[in-house]
This record gives sequence, C-alpha cells and structure tokens, in this order.
Amino acid sequence: MLQAYSKYRNNGGTNKFIIVGEKMFWNEQIQNVYENHPHQNDILFIGRLEGAALSRVLAASAALLFVSHFEGFGIPIVEAFKCQVPVITSNTTSMPEVAGKAALLCNPNDLEEIAQAMKKVSDPELREKLVNLGKERVELFTWQKSSEMMWESIQKTLAN
Repeated sequence: MLQAYSKYRNNGGTNKFIIVGEKMFWNEQIQNVYENHPHQNDILFIGRLEGAALSRVLAASAALLFVSHFEGFGIPIVEAFKCQVPVITSNTTSMPEVAGKAALLCNPNDLEEIAQAMKKVSDPELREKLVNLGKERVELFTWQKSSEMMWESIQKTLAN
C-alpha cells in the first residue's frame, strides 16, 4: 500500500496516508520502502484505535483503503459504510461479498489499480454514489439481522 500511495501521489493525488493499527507484519523490506518513500512526511502511523477515536478518524477520512490479501469477514468495510466513508477494498476472499457494489474493488497485487482507485474516489459524484450505496449496504449488517440468521440456521439444523 505504501508503493500504491507513491503512485497515487505521483499521479496528482494530494491526500495524506494515515495508517491505523499495529505494524503486525512489518519487516525489513517494508521498512526500506517507507524510509525511501518520496512522500514519507505525508504517511502517518497513528497506532491502534478503538471505539470513538477510531470512528472519528474513519469519519474524517477521504476513504478507507482496505486492500488486504485475506480477511475472514471485513468488519472495517462495514465500519466505513457506517461512517459514510467510501471504501476501496480487495476483490478477493470475503471483501466483495461484504462490500457489494458499494466499494471500489481492486486486485491486492496490482499497485496501479489501487493507486487509480485512490485517485477515482476523489471524484465528488463517485464519492456520493459510494456513500449512498454504503448507507444501504450497512443495513444488511445489524445485530438484529445477524441474530435472525443465526436463529434460522439453528432451526434448520434441528429440523434435520
């Protein structure tokens, strides 16, 4: 994502890159990319956030960039929808199912595709469209709906 951010900035992008969370898979290669990044001063590591602090940072964001290789569900996508923030996510594993048509989907291995999605999301019409689709999509992921689906599964299991 650091390399995609460099491409985004080189193509005229102006947003800072704020990274929330711990440096879980940080290694020498990533450190080298970061240390030699031409826009290093615009990359901010703010650590792990929870609750209201996470919601405030997310809600103030131009977009959520969540282009991982594997996720079991993708809760940050739903959190971004709830905060009315456009989402850029992977076209792999569970992310397309969670995002539906409310996000820009990218190949997590294609830096150019990720950088272009970062640029596209600054278009006001596209932003509004994604936010509105996200508002609709988030309604599918409520505790009430989850409990109803769980109860249906229990009933089907008991019936068999």
